[in-house]
Amino acid sequence: MLTHKYSRFISRKIKNLRTAIFFDDSPAVLKIPTSIITVSDIDKTGNIWFSVRKPYQDISGLESRFFSQLQFYNKMCNYFIIIHGEAIIVTDKNVLPDRNFSKSIADENEILVRIAISDAEFHRARTKKGPGLFS
Repeated sequence: MLTHKYSRFISRKIKNLRTAIFFDDSPAVLKIPTSIITVSDIDKTGNIWFSVRKPYQDISGLESRFFSQLQFYNKMCNYFIIIHGEAIIVTDKNVLPDRNFSKSIADENEILVRIAISDAEFHRARTKKGPGLFS
């Protein structure tokens, strides 16, 4: 689990990057395909909320909890972040603090997903060397 100070730092950086590649790392046969997501919210406990397109009409065959990975990268920033954690498909609207929250980020063709961060890697991007033949 992340410390409070590191969690705030990572949350701030994720809000700056906003987009990531989502990977479903579960060993299941049916899983959510790799997709590009936009972070909708990061709550006070450090959970990352976003929506992803429904891969199938009937999603009852998908596991509701599975390991996942988010890779945040933006070529305009000089850092990138890799998040590992447990993804939870949110179907129970009573769990949400605000009932309108799910309506604002997920329509009927999307799945609401929450990732509880278990590990976060912050990396500085390499800077390019000056012009030259062998730089």
